[in-house]
Amino acid sequence: MCLALYVSGDQPLREIPFLKGQLALHTAAPAKFANSKIRKWLTGKHVLEIRSAEGCACKFIDDDPLPESHQEAQAALAELTAYLRGAGDDLELLACWLGDEKKEPRPLSLPISDIPSAPFRESWDQPLLIRLHT
Repeated sequence: MCLALYVSGDQPLREIPFLKGQLALHTAAPAKFANSKIRKWLTGKHVLEIRSAEGCACKFIDDDPLPESHQEAQAALAELTAYLRGAGDDLELLACWLGDEKKEPRPLSLPISDIPSAPFRESWDQPLLIRLHT
């Protein structure tokens, strides 16, 4: 199972296409099966799914003890932080495991600068609805 990370905001969100072989963050429209479920929780007009180079959001969880994996996760989290800093105000993130989009999330408020230590792994038991601020 994979982590899904959705971002919403009132301003249009920058779309970043997936480029094969490029290790970078990319975005996509939410899958049809998830869109209606996540709209129940996210209040922004615009919604995108944020993915890491792996094609899901699992790389944004930094829990692998191997130094190389830790460095990759930190790089992915730095990209995510930079993306969110440039995405405008009143942002929300919904972190959940694929298929759990319908479950009621636990609310959380974080400054964007704390994204590298965000408790994405905790969404295993219950999705997280993270309201971001500067």
